[in-house]
Amino acid sequence: MAEPTSQSGAFRAAKVGSALLVVVGCLGIATELTRGNDTNGNAEAHGSHTAISCPGGFYCPSGVSVPVECPSGYFCGANSFEPIKCPTGGYCVSGSEAPSECPQGTFCAAGSAHPTLCPSQYFCPTSATQPQSCPAGSYCPTGVDEPEECSAGFYCPAGIDSPLLCPAGFSCLSQAELPKPCPPSKYCTEGSTVPPIRCPVGFFCSGTTQQPEQCPPGTFCPPASVMPQTCDAGFYCHAQTNIPVPCEEGYYCPPGAWDHVPCPNGEYCRAGSSSPQPCPRGQFCHKDDSPELGNPYEPMKGPK
Repeated sequence: MAEPTSQSGAFRAAKVGSALLVVVGCLGIATELTRGNDTNGNAEAHGSHTAISCPGGFYCPSGVSVPVECPSGYFCGANSFEPIKCPTGGYCVSGSEAPSECPQGTFCAAGSAHPTLCPSQYFCPTSATQPQSCPAGSYCPTGVDEPEECSAGFYCPAGIDSPLLCPAGFSCLSQAELPKPCPPSKYCTEGSTVPPIRCPVGFFCSGTTQQPEQCPPGTFCPPASVMPQTCDAGFYCHAQTNIPVPCEEGYYCPPGAWDHVPCPNGEYCRAGSSSPQPCPRGQFCHKDDSPELGNPYEPMKGPK
């Protein structure tokens, strides 16, 4: 009798002794044939049936005597007659019965034999099919499953692998995409992790300021000054002053004075004077503070 042929999904077994094991078609039915004689003395076969199937991790095309191992990049479930390409988001080593999930920080395109490490400037969540670009306000080093948040004092434009230090004169709060210029009346140090700082008294901050600037002589700077203000007439202003000082008697203070100026002889200067006044006719003006000469800051009548 002719030996049966195998079908897809099953494989033909070899002869063992006088028995012949045959797998029939994709039904996975094995027939064991034993030799005997019929009543006329002719040889005949007697069979018994047992269920057999191609094991997982292998495939059994038509006409093979042993299962074939599933190649890398493919998987083969039980009863497979051909390998199936590994899907996106999974990977398949050789002999895989089913795809393995692509782990965090890697990606797996279709037909992957192994996970691929996520490159820098990208992130790869679980079962990623391809790297995803790092968004603004975050950074992505190699092999991350999610973007890292940009900390205060740094800024992160889209698609970078490490945060950038915030420059002096600019502000970078948490998740900053780009540095923001420090607003007027405030200052911002390099890499500062706090919001812009209010300009202190006696200083001014004109904008994009990295350090407060000292108010120069002849000007004054109240808190949060953007620019110095010229000292008013009748007042004087030392350096780093926030409140002008009134000019005393015997001195005069023109606009922008950094100190009071002594009143010259022949002129008089009352408190708050912006300029000396000439002594009136018939009177005299002196700078001495001798009691017998009277008030040195007011015109005096001469002796009779």
